[in-house]
Amino acid sequence: FLLSAADWQGDGILLESSALDSAAACDRSREFIQAGIPVIIRDLAAPVTVRSIPEDSMKQQANFQRFLQERCKMISALGIGEFSLSFNLERAAENAVFCHALRRFLGSLWGILEQYRLRLLLTAHLPSESSADAVWLAQFRQDLLYPHVGFLLELDGIEEVPSALKFYA
Repeated sequence: FLLSAADWQGDGILLESSALDSAAACDRSREFIQAGIPVIIRDLAAPVTVRSIPEDSMKQQANFQRFLQERCKMISALGIGEFSLSFNLERAAENAVFCHALRRFLGSLWGILEQYRLRLLLTAHLPSESSADAVWLAQFRQDLLYPHVGFLLELDGIEEVPSALKFYA
């Protein structure tokens, strides 16, 4: 953090999860949170791990859930209310079997999110202004039937969040 909370002029801070291993970064996060500036943890778990977890064995999923619960406990104690995970939403849009596995796995996380009062942001890459991608994401989010899920959108060459996603971003 190069600025103090008093000097900050953005909407919030996107903090890489590796910063959680630094006491100084955690202290600075608290400073921003106490000043009313939201802090979001990007990729609370490594994307390479997260992308395959919906199809992994029950044992691997349980291990991931224990890891995630510990990380959620940590960020909740810091006062952080949102974090992202980079599941492979592009693959879910193209593969119904993977999409079902992802929905089922996400459903297994709701108890952890409720316990720590956290909001999960699914990292979504939108490569163009194609409304089909935005509509699919909005429908996927709606089908989850869980209110504490949104999107961390990565927009390539798009000036504005697609209207289908404005409620969920």
